[in-house]
Amino acid sequence: MCRDINGYRNEIELEYSMNTTLASFAERYLSGPSLWLRARRELRIGEYGLHLARHLADSNRVSVDVGANRGVFSYWLSKESAETVAVEPHPACQAYLERALGENIRLVRGGCSDSAGTAVLQVPVSSGVANTYRSSLATVGEPGDFESIEVEIFRLDDLNLGDVGFLKIDVEGHEQQVLLGASDLIGTSRPVVLIEAEERHCTGSVDFVQSFFSGRDYTGFFIIDRGTQPIEEFDLLVHQRADPASGSLDHSYA
Repeated sequence: MCRDINGYRNEIELEYSMNTTLASFAERYLSGPSLWLRARRELRIGEYGLHLARHLADSNRVSVDVGANRGVFSYWLSKESAETVAVEPHPACQAYLERALGENIRLVRGGCSDSAGTAVLQVPVSSGVANTYRSSLATVGEPGDFESIEVEIFRLDDLNLGDVGFLKIDVEGHEQQVLLGASDLIGTSRPVVLIEAEERHCTGSVDFVQSFFSGRDYTGFFIIDRGTQPIEEFDLLVHQRADPASGSLDHSYA
């Protein structure tokens, strides 16, 4: 079950143009790490999924941002949703979100998984600087230095979120556990789902996501460049590089 994603393409192309002007103005005349500025910048130069999220959110229902990080998705979802729930496990990101988020965004501190308790959040560190964007509850399969932070985990099914119309998941390899912990919510609310799944983070992740949603009568698409294609046309060797060290091409499941 999914809205007509391709039907929004012309509107999204216009947004790219309009927000280039707005973000350029903001970068020139405003200073400081404001979420407004960060969100405008990301809408201009960031991933295509951010534009899709704005159009696929339901103004009469709840949107959930799992892996909110610095709140860019939460910011834009809050403009199109009855309520937005931002879920984030990293303490530094939580502190930023606490200061930056608007009134209709609720912050939930901790990480989503398939059980409740505590787990270790692995955060890549380079030159002494933590990269919170790549923090993960998944077992780290890439070389490098990491800091480990113990965090609370829970199932989405246990949060009593109400009628969820849109669900974004970006958890760097832990998506299988998040989905298993949200199976009741997905089955009951039937939200539109935007999820990042990359083989470099978790082998078999793409197949798992496709199987999970096809078994629930969803229609899937993946993002490529600034458009979408049916998930049945996804080819791992073509659309994601097989070598984890070489990176990957952007794709998501909606």
